[in-house]
This record gives sequence, C-alpha cells and structure tokens, in this order.
Amino acid sequence: MDRSYYIGSELVKLEEIEGSLSVYPSRNFIAQRSMHNAALRFGEQSNPVAEYGLIEEEYKAFESAGWLFVRPSVDVSNVFRALSKVPEAEAIGYMYRTQDGRLLVGTNSLIIKASPSYETREARAFLRRQGFILRKQLNFATNTFIAVSQHRENTFDAIERLCQIGGVITVEPRFLEAIGPRHMPSEPLFGQKWQRLHPGHYDVVESLKRAWNTTRGDGVKLAIVDVGFDVGHPDLVGGIIRKAYFKDDGTGDASLVVQSDDYPNDNHGTFCAGLAVARYSNRTGRCGVAPAAGLIPITCLNDLIGTQDTLARAIAYAAAPSIEDPSASSDDGADVISCSLGPRPASWKMHTVLQDAITFAANSGRSGKGAVIFWAVNNNRFMIQYDEVCSHPDVIAVGRSDRFGLENGSAYGPELDFLAPGVDVYSTTSGGGMARIPAQVTQRLLPPVWVHWFSRIALILTASKSAIA
Repeated sequence: MDRSYYIGSELVKLEEIEGSLSVYPSRNFIAQRSMHNAALRFGEQSNPVAEYGLIEEEYKAFESAGWLFVRPSVDVSNVFRALSKVPEAEAIGYMYRTQDGRLLVGTNSLIIKASPSYETREARAFLRRQGFILRKQLNFATNTFIAVSQHRENTFDAIERLCQIGGVITVEPRFLEAIGPRHMPSEPLFGQKWQRLHPGHYDVVESLKRAWNTTRGDGVKLAIVDVGFDVGHPDLVGGIIRKAYFKDDGTGDASLVVQSDDYPNDNHGTFCAGLAVARYSNRTGRCGVAPAAGLIPITCLNDLIGTQDTLARAIAYAAAPSIEDPSASSDDGADVISCSLGPRPASWKMHTVLQDAITFAANSGRSGKGAVIFWAVNNNRFMIQYDEVCSHPDVIAVGRSDRFGLENGSAYGPELDFLAPGVDVYSTTSGGGMARIPAQVTQRLLPPVWVHWFSRIALILTASKSAIA
C-alpha cells in the first residue's frame, strides 16, 4: 500500500509493508524465550528483506535492538486495538519501505508544529481540541510537539485530518529508523600514530604545530553526539566538563539523564573523543588535536535505533542545555558540535524536527553567537546531496582521506566541505586503551573530528571564543 506525507512542501512516498508487523515485546517476556519463540506469541516470524528489497543491515539493527517482525495472528487493521490484544508487547508498529529500501517503523505518534501566531498555551489548547494528546514539547522550535491522536486513528489519517483543519505549519509521522555510527571500529590493531608522528607527513605535523602555537583549545567546549563513551577513560576524564545521555525506552521515547555514573559505553564515541581532546602532559605519550578543550559527551540512540526527534534533541541540547535541563546555565552550550551518526548504506531524508534543531544550534548556540557543526558524510561512494543532513547549509560536511591526503572513497559532491585523515588513525578505545583502526576495514571508517588536523580548520576548534564569534 502506498503512503505519502509532506516534509515542508516536499511530497515523501513510502510503501507500507502489508501482512507484516513490527512488535517490541516487554523485556521480561523476551528474556524468557528465544527470539523465534517470542515471535510465535504474536504470529509467524517473518523476514521481509528479500520480498520487499529492504536493506539487510538496517533490518538486522532493528532485530538487535529487540524488535520482532511477524505475520500477525491478531487483527492489525488498527495498531492500538492490536496492542490491547497483546499485553506482552510494549509497542506495535506498521513497517514502511522508502524508495531506496530503508526500513521505517511507525510509532503511532506525530511531530506537530502549530502556527507561530498562537501563544504556547493557545497552541496546546488548539491541538487538544483537535483530539491530540501532547506527550512532549520540543523547546528548540516554536510550538512543536510530539503528539498522539485520542481517536486511535491511523497515523496518515490523523495527518490528513489535521492538515484539513488548518492552524498548523507541519504535521509529520514519527518513525523509528536505523541511525548508527558511520565509523565503526573493527578488531583494533595497535600501531603508530602516523597522523602526528609518521615520517614523511611533514605538512600535517607542521600544521598541528602552528595551530598549537596559537592555542590548544583552552576555554573551548566541544560536544560530541554519539552512541556511547568511556567517560572514565584516563585520557578523557580530565577534559569532561558535562555529560548526559538520552535514555530510550526502546520504542522511540527518550528521557534526558544528566551527570549519571551509569553512562552508556561504546568504542565509537570513545575513539572520536580521543581524536579531538585526549589530554596531554599526563604521561601517556598521546594526546588529541585540542588537548586543552573541554569535552561534552552526549549519547543518544545507544541501540542504533531511534527517532529523528531524539537526535534533534541531542543536537539542540549540545548547543543550549537549558532547553532540556532547567538547572543548566545559558552559558553551558558547546562552541563546536561534532556528530557522525546516520544511515550508512542509503540516502537520508531529514524531517523538519531535525532541520529545526540544526538551525537552532547554528544560530542560537553559544548564547546567540551560533555553534559550529561538523558532520561525517557517508563512508560509501555516495552523492552527499541525497543525505539531507550533511548537505544542510548549516552543517560542515567532512569526508575521508588517506595518510597521503588523498580522497579515500567516502561520499562526494559539491556539498563536501573538507577531507580529513581516516585510514589507520589511532585513538582512545573503551576500557582505557589506545588502538588504531586497520587499513583493511577503512571502507567503513570516518572519524568525524579529524577535520581539525589542517591548520585553517583546526583554528575553528582551537581558536579563542572571541575569534570564532
């Protein structure tokens, strides 16, 4: 069945995968059974990859996050009624295929942006009158809410109904999608830090020395948005000035956890953080590009599945933490934001909520001066124009080069702003260690913050606040 909706004025078309349903069982239920036996409680286990041409990597990411895909044994004409019949399920959603094979799972909720002519109180009252329960207001965009229909109607029926009423700017479905690291360390092999010490790379070393003659990042705050960090790593812990993560309930809803000791750990974020801000003068014999800069690790999408509004909240929180945490100061926002999350094998359609977060960070971050946003491009030979995040005008898109400064197979196009070393690079790893990513797996790599190696670019991160204002 064909489905469609609008992102702004652009019509987006999807194919609803009929006959299959996505189910997120309760943790207690799934713990007592194998995935196959758990699926049998809800229907016959299905694998629509071959039948519908879905990207297998994304399908497997959903399975790893705990989602089951079944041909249901219950009536699924309405997911709300289906959910009431299956008490062991925490969430049930329809499955959708994008035109290039990406898998999206419906959350039965919407992102609604009401007219800015309403005061916030008026916008809330208007949407309630239209039969919507408001779950959360997103404070980085005017009158923007996560909402669900009281009428328990199909998501696309709810969109059509609300659009016909008027009084709204955008109404978009809220999907779960695979949004993981674009640079995934494989089995690490220890090696030399060629990017700083290897003979024959005089220009890189000299560029770094010139940058360090100006500053090593003193007073600059760098936020890295990723899927987890070893916040106790000896080369990172001394630079952390604030840490937070978005705890997802598995069905797409996330809550902010600030300064917790129970922090999600992942090799990917740890590696990226070390490239940027690993401490110096701590007798470890290694340091990052800006070893005196402050680090703000922000984790979201820890199981690699989530909604764009969770990623949007993380970007906006990096720029202005007080919009999520009232106890935070307006001066706590990052000067520079770095992110390398996104789908690896396909294009990326950006919803309005993420557009708004990027615009907010770029214009309102740093107490109104605007934050600098770096984003890693796809690691495949792929035109960046089809990645609406990296081609956003407020994002600095970074591609990968080898140790000789030559392009090394990542996404391309006029939207690419810089290349940066991404082959055999060496950095911090979870567990307190250091490692390099071997050359033989470089087709899957892209350390996002390596853009800072070149002198002109490094100065963006390591300059004084007044210089980058």
